[in-house]
Amino acid sequence: MQISVSIKGMDGAKAMISGQSRQIPFATSLAINAVAKDIDDEQRKTIGSKFDRPKPQTVKATYVIRSNKNNLTATVGLKDRSRGVPASEYLAPNLGKSGRTPRNYKRSEYMLRTAGILPAGLYTVPGKEAKLDAYGNMSRGQIVQILSYFRTFGNSALNSKRMNATDKYRAKASKQQRQYFVVPVNDRKSKLYPGIWQEAPGSTLAPILMFVRRPVYNAVYDFYGTGKEIVDRRFDEEFRRAWRQAVSTAR
Repeated sequence: MQISVSIKGMDGAKAMISGQSRQIPFATSLAINAVAKDIDDEQRKTIGSKFDRPKPQTVKATYVIRSNKNNLTATVGLKDRSRGVPASEYLAPNLGKSGRTPRNYKRSEYMLRTAGILPAGLYTVPGKEAKLDAYGNMSRGQIVQILSYFRTFGNSALNSKRMNATDKYRAKASKQQRQYFVVPVNDRKSKLYPGIWQEAPGSTLAPILMFVRRPVYNAVYDFYGTGKEIVDRRFDEEFRRAWRQAVSTAR
């Protein structure tokens, strides 16, 4: 997801400015880079205000590739490389003029599916008793705890039963952490919603992670439209400023 800022028609502009044509590419590059910075600043500001408690790496998810006098194009985009799911993927469903867009899988969903916990084609949303971090997302620590629990007790936990661990080890594990179990999607006997539940002290059942169909998000703001509006509004002024600088510093 990128916005490119460029200028065309340089031959005509050179002919209009007698004796100073060599400064046009330099001035144009300065103006393009100034506008690209304005777009980047506005995108970060908008992401910070439009999304609910965005993480710092989400607010800083944009990047700028600057122009030069030999390549009069600058690019503002969303980072597509990350240790987790890149911003270009998880922000994409929320950026556009309007409409509803299905979201992509989260990293935690890949992990749960690989572990055989999350059925194919389904996604997850935090249950009422899930632990959330400061940004409103499911706690990574609890996700790790769930994966660790099912690795310890094996596939039988996916059927809401205890495993092949020894009674002694099982009792020790039970004291150390609460017991998780999965309610399958096609379990017609269960009155619980499909997902991962936790057996709390006193046999209280707590919904932790629910299995749902692919979530669809409404567009939060127009990423491309915002960039275009800034180009249309700012370029002429930035070029005039850059031209004065180029002429005053010309050798």
